[in-house]
Amino acid sequence: MGDPRRLRKKYKTPLHPWQASRIKEEIALLREYGLSNKKEIWKIENYLRSWQTRARKIIGLPPEKQEEETKILMSTISKLGILKEDAHLDDILALQLRDVLDKRLQTIIYKMGLAATIKQSRQFIVHNKAMVNGKRINSPSFLVNKGDKVEFVPGFKPVILTKKPQEVEAPKNAIEEAEQQAEASKIQASNKKSKTPAKKTKEVKKVKTNG
Repeated sequence: MGDPRRLRKKYKTPLHPWQASRIKEEIALLREYGLSNKKEIWKIENYLRSWQTRARKIIGLPPEKQEEETKILMSTISKLGILKEDAHLDDILALQLRDVLDKRLQTIIYKMGLAATIKQSRQFIVHNKAMVNGKRINSPSFLVNKGDKVEFVPGFKPVILTKKPQEVEAPKNAIEEAEQQAEASKIQASNKKSKTPAKKTKEVKKVKTNG
């Protein structure tokens, strides 16, 4: 047996933990993309940060090395379909977090119409019902490359409800009748209390005893 593999963090936590604007943005992303926690956001941010850091370093290289490094970086990003191969380094620096989140398997299954909600898409993936190029994937954060075939396991055909059940509202007449009945019952209860006869005091007759 060899030494156990040392696991490293695949993300970096924010330097300032209590920024209101950042927290609001992260909460909005959690709801929109059906993420389980903020670590999934930070992992995607790590991908984006590494690409943009490499792009800044390439800009400072001489023109000969700049072309080679640019091709290598563009090939990795173009596989995901985020940018084209003939894109420039400025396009990498202009990328946003949502551009990478849209390439997650969970998001793609939902946008393909294979799930009714983004949460249901996550459920299908976690339960080993999703396949990419014939291989089962149980990670919702899996980044799908351009041209990959995304489908469900053979035999799995979920029933997807596209329309939400309409909420049935009580008519106004029924609400008014219920309020009138409640007021009538209160009045009847108060009348019964007022009509209840008072307890008669028994008169004690004094019996005179013959002395």
